[in-house]
Amino acid sequence: MFSSWWISSTLDCDYENRTLSLEHILLISRSDKINLKLKIKFVRIFLWLFFGILFTILLPKPAISAERIYLLYGPFKFSLSVEALEIYATEGRITSEFAFYANRFDEPTLLQLRQMLQKRYYLNQVTVYRYRTSDGASHNRGNS
Repeated sequence: MFSSWWISSTLDCDYENRTLSLEHILLISRSDKINLKLKIKFVRIFLWLFFGILFTILLPKPAISAERIYLLYGPFKFSLSVEALEIYATEGRITSEFAFYANRFDEPTLLQLRQMLQKRYYLNQVTVYRYRTSDGASHNRGNS
């Protein structure tokens, strides 16, 4: 990193004074200081990027959830917000949005629906994907 000229000139200068100071040993030319600052900035940027990408990859990510559920029945497409179903499942209260669907069921069926909504289901992602892309699912969705 240091040229032989820098070492010899420093040693000549120090030989006359018969002292070696830390300032002389660590003496760096102006261009070397600029290069060193650029290298330090590069290393800092690299470390920020490296750890940012590392944490992005390793930290758990929240699941993306639906805001609405779409029900297809032949050529008809109905939608219902997840919030309306959640209110029915937790509080048992039927919102005006859910009332359109609730009026079509009798009381025992609504109770079964509420129990099903309160239950936790463990689904394999591969099975759900296969169902969504199978022929039976596309016929059920109305996509013949």
